[in-house]
Amino acid sequence: MLNNTNPNTIADKISELSGINVFMDNRERKVVEVRSLLTYLLRDKLKMRWKNIVLFYDRNGKKINMANVMHSYKKYNDYKKQNPALDDLQKSFVFEPYTNYDEVDKIDYLEKKCRRLEKKLDKQLNK
Repeated sequence: MLNNTNPNTIADKISELSGINVFMDNRERKVVEVRSLLTYLLRDKLKMRWKNIVLFYDRNGKKINMANVMHSYKKYNDYKKQNPALDDLQKSFVFEPYTNYDEVDKIDYLEKKCRRLEKKLDKQLNK
């Protein structure tokens, strides 16, 4: 059981347990199903917003749009019925009642923005 999870930890653990990189560009059923599990956990358990899930995938090298993320989320229960291993993977995670991961995304965004501004300032000072 994995407790006190965050999006990166969940993705890493799913990849480790399934042997499938959820961020690879591949539409094989087994990859799509495991990616659907990740999307389900991010949305349903971590309460992440759709756009933040898209950004999370993007930051990890998987180009995906909001419509695909929403479709993946909606299809998870169908995949789970056809592949009971997904349910076993899902049960590997324990979630706190509520953690606001939108705040985590804001912090990440602000840290990156500060780094970009520092670089820009350094360029101006070193002219």
